[in-house]
This record gives sequence, structure tokens and C-alpha cells, in this order.
Amino acid sequence: MRNTLIIGAGLASEKILDEILQTKELNIKGILDKDPNKFGAEKKGILILGNYNNIEKYVINLNIEVIIIATTEMSI
Repeated sequence: MRNTLIIGAGLASEKILDEILQTKELNIKGILDKDPNKFGAEKKGILILGNYNNIEKYVINLNIEVIIIATTEMSI
């Protein structure tokens, strides 16, 4: 299984998590979101790690191979 990070902790990520958790094809290492009130909480048993402004840190530290974007509020 490939280590995966999800960007966004809203409704879209819930749908994606449902699918991934059923198929067990990816190893979800965590979720990133812009809302600091969500940090440390869990969504479907997956920890919301922090802000996606620090995505590089998480990719390196967690050996992330796949990133799933599940938000419409992210600017590049």
C-alpha cells in the first residue's frame, strides 16, 4: 500500500475516505486542512495533522507517495 495524504477535512474527504477505507488500497497517513480548530481531531479514524501550508514537511516525514486533494479552497 502506498502512503497517502488527504488535503481537506470536509464532506469531500469523507466520501473519499469511505471509498479508500473499504478498498484498503492506500495507507492514509493523515489529513491536512486550513482550519486550526480541526487539528488533532479525527475523521473516520484518520488524524487531522495540521495545515496544508506545511505539506512538504508531511510528505517528507511520512514518506507520502500519493496526495489526494479533497477541497476547493486551496490556492497554489
